Amino acid sequence: MNQALPAPLTANEWTAIDEYLARLQRQFGEQILSVTLFGSKARGDSDAESDIDLL
Repeated sequence: MNQALPAPLTANEWTAIDEYLARLQRQFGEQILSVTLFGSKARGDSDAESDIDLL
């Protein structure tokens, strides 16, 4: 079975994630051990109404 690769995040989505991660880093510093993308963006089945899920 040939599975399609997930659609990449857009440049605007990467910018939003980068800004959010920078804010987390400033506020919590080394307390942040990891951040994980999950949901439809991670699975590659997102659509125009999908949000970005980070944990």
